[in-house]
Amino acid sequence: MTVWQKLTAAVRRLGSWLLAAAILLSVLFVSVLIYKYLGAHPSPPDTAQCHRIQQLNTADEGAEVHLYQCQRGSLEQPWMGYEVWLYNVGERDWERLATAPHAACLSLSWHRPQHLLISHTGQRSEVYIVRPSAVYQTPTGAPDTLSIDTRVQAQCEHQ
Repeated sequence: MTVWQKLTAAVRRLGSWLLAAAILLSVLFVSVLIYKYLGAHPSPPDTAQCHRIQQLNTADEGAEVHLYQCQRGSLEQPWMGYEVWLYNVGERDWERLATAPHAACLSLSWHRPQHLLISHTGQRSEVYIVRPSAVYQTPTGAPDTLSIDTRVQAQCEHQ
């Protein structure tokens, strides 16, 4: 094998590696775009088309729980419903706790300290709870947990 043939083979191997790396980076880039548009979190209610209906504060004033009536989506296929958000005062960050269609009519109350009760007039399957609890930072900097529960109510009542 001549030097020229060895050099040509090395350039081909290097080209194959570069092509594989380019394909891998392209797949990763497309995956991130798909996640961003399909799995990303919605915009916070203070920047969306939302109207606050109710607000509860935790006993330590470290977090606020907000009930919003929001309209999202396009003009052709709008979604209108309720969203429950936790505002972490210390971190100045929003976290969505629950959503429900407009027909479900939500209201908030404290079942006991650190235990949020979301009452609704719809079926249980209409209320989507993102997670059963949320962690927030207290004014002293310690983490605390807020538990979330739901119940059906006969009439729509916003407290």
